[in-house]
Amino acid sequence: MRQNFVAPKLSKGIIALLYSRVLPNVSGIYRDEFVWQRFHQNNFKIFLLSIFLLIEQGVYALFIVSPHSVLHQIYVYSAVSMIFFSLISGYLFFRPPKHINIFHSMYEIIPALFWMGIALLRFLLIEFTRFRIPTIYFGVIYGIAVILFFPYWKSFLLYALLCLSAVTLIPIVHPQAMSAVFAADIISNGMLAWIVSMINYRNFVTNFRNKKIIEEKNRDLCEKHDQIKRINIELKRISVKDELTGLYNRRKIDDLLKHEWERTIRYKTKFTVIMMDIDHFKKINDTYGHDAGDLVLKKLSRILLDNIRKADSCGRWGGEEFLIICQEADCHQSLILAERFRDTISKHRIPDLPSVTASFGIASSEESSSIQTLLKAADSRLYEAKLQGRNRVVGVPC
Repeated sequence: MRQNFVAPKLSKGIIALLYSRVLPNVSGIYRDEFVWQRFHQNNFKIFLLSIFLLIEQGVYALFIVSPHSVLHQIYVYSAVSMIFFSLISGYLFFRPPKHINIFHSMYEIIPALFWMGIALLRFLLIEFTRFRIPTIYFGVIYGIAVILFFPYWKSFLLYALLCLSAVTLIPIVHPQAMSAVFAADIISNGMLAWIVSMINYRNFVTNFRNKKIIEEKNRDLCEKHDQIKRINIELKRISVKDELTGLYNRRKIDDLLKHEWERTIRYKTKFTVIMMDIDHFKKINDTYGHDAGDLVLKKLSRILLDNIRKADSCGRWGGEEFLIICQEADCHQSLILAERFRDTISKHRIPDLPSVTASFGIASSEESSSIQTLLKAADSRLYEAKLQGRNRVVGVPC
C-alpha cells in the first residue's frame, strides 16, 4: 500500500520538476510585477504594430486592391480596427494601469487574434496556387510568436484556434486546394509557431527571473556592505573611544599627544595639557557602589565635552583621571579653561549623591623637552592641587 501511494506522488514530483525546468514561470512576490512588465511590453509593441498596419492596410485599400472587391472592404475595416487598437494601446502606454486585471489580459490577445484572422482572410481570398501558403501568412503567425510574449496556455489557444479555423475554412472556400499534405503544412507551421512563441516567452521569463536574482544578490551585497561599514565604524569608535564615558581612550590620547608634539616642533607652536582627577572618587565607589561611580564618570565627562573648545581634545587617562589637550593655548588660557571645568563640576548636582569636586594640574609644551616631561609636570601640579585641599587648579607660572 505504501509503494502504491509513493509512486504516484514521486511521478507528480518528477513531472512538476521537469515542467518547471522546461516551461518556467514566475510566481510568488514577483508575480504581479512580472505580469505588469509583460503586459506593458506587449501593449507597447501592439501600439507600434497597429500604427504600422494602419499605414499598410490603408495603402492596400487606397492604391492596390480594387475599390469594389471584398478584399478592399477587409482592408478598410482592418485599417479602422488598427485606429481603434492604436488609440487603446496608446492610452494604456501613456497612462499605464497600476494593476493588470482580466480585461487587460484579454485585450492583449485580441489584436493578435485579429491580425491572424486578417492574414487568414487574405490567404483565403487572394488567388493562390495549390500546396502554396502565402508569405504574409507565415509573417503574421511567426511575427506574433517572436514579437509578443504570451503565456504557454494562451499561445496554445491562439495557434490552435488559427489552425482549426484554417483547416475548416480552406476546403469550404477552395475545395480544390485541400489535401492531407496541405492540412499538414498548416498544422505543422501552426505548431512550430506555437513552439517559437513558447521559447520566446520562456526566454522572457528566464530573463526576468535572472534579473530578479541579480537584484536580490545586489541588494544582499549592499546590505552586507552597509553592515560591514557600520561594523567598521563601530570598531573604529571602540578603538578610539572609552566605552563608559564616550571620551577618547588612553591609546587615542597618546596618539593625539604625539601628533600635537610633532606639530609643535614642526611649526613652532605651543599647547598645554590639563590633567584632572576626581576628588574622593574611591570613597564614592566604596560608599554608594560602582554604579554610582560610573554615573559620576559619565556626568563629569559630559561636562568636559560641553565646555572644551572645538580645537581641544579630551580623553579618559585612566580610572578617575582625565586629560585635556588644549591646542595653541598659553598658560593663561588653559588656566581659565580649567577653572571653568572646576567651577561647573563643583556646582553640578547628581541625585542621591554628595557634591563632587575635581582637582587640576596644567603643563605647557614650552616648559617641556618631551611628552614624558610634559605629562610629569601636569601630574606633579595635580598632586600639588590635592595637597592644597583639592577642588583646586594649579597652573603653569606665567
